[in-house]
Amino acid sequence: RPAEALEIIRQTAGDAGAIVWAAGRSSLALVEARCLRALGRSAEAVAAANRAAELAEPSDDHHELMLILDELVVAERDAGDLDAAIAHAVELKRQMWNLHRRQTAQLVEQVWARAELEQQRRALEAQTAAAIASAEEDALTRIGNRRLLERVLGNVTDEQDQIALLMADIDHFKEINDVHGHALGDWVLADLAQSCREQVRSDDIAGRYGGDEFVVVCEDLASEQIAGPLGQRLAASIAQPVTVGGQLLRVGASIGVVVEGNPATDPAALLARADAEMYRHKHHGVRPPGDPPQR
Repeated sequence: RPAEALEIIRQTAGDAGAIVWAAGRSSLALVEARCLRALGRSAEAVAAANRAAELAEPSDDHHELMLILDELVVAERDAGDLDAAIAHAVELKRQMWNLHRRQTAQLVEQVWARAELEQQRRALEAQTAAAIASAEEDALTRIGNRRLLERVLGNVTDEQDQIALLMADIDHFKEINDVHGHALGDWVLADLAQSCREQVRSDDIAGRYGGDEFVVVCEDLASEQIAGPLGQRLAASIAQPVTVGGQLLRVGASIGVVVEGNPATDPAALLARADAEMYRHKHHGVRPPGDPPQR
């Protein structure tokens, strides 16, 4: 019912101060142009559409302006002014292309911004992981340190069947440092760490607990019959002769093995038991037999 709509529009436009912003007046003029065109009053529709375009121009509302241009093209065609209709059709295409370019540019900027944020996030995660790894890595041996071992033991829960701790201590390590120097002592520590890396499973955790003491945490081992051979292989791997200054140096290690059926027990108690077992071997001269290393 374009006639009734047109009457309402003109009543609204006649109310003083009813619409004070240009965008509102341009939208009202656009609807007026559509009503006039529907009533067959094409010339008046063209005038209303031109008025709407003039009002919309300062608003920088590209979408509204394109709607008005589209209506203006149809009204001018119906009025028989094909040249004006073609000119405004070209302008409409230009507006659409400019809008497309702006939207594409905005999309590209958003994509690059997200890519940059993602890159920054990954870099931050890598830095965080490196910082955590550095904080839980022994600087000399490049395996875990006491902080890592305590964290791993602190995370043990009752959901795991069993846990085994192997604590290794180099025999007469002070004498090695005193006689051959600390450089060789550091080499012995690094060699023990290498043996730990080679002998334990990928899921096991090996770390330097302090000084010349090393700990291996083995989760879900079935029994001491499995943990024991691991200690034997580790001891055999450590006990490799080294020639220093033309003299043959043999390095031995005492290893204590503890298997706990209640994994959630106090980590400090587990470490204390493993330490006591290790010293029992050391003081009584009982060490795991030297099975060939399985590398």
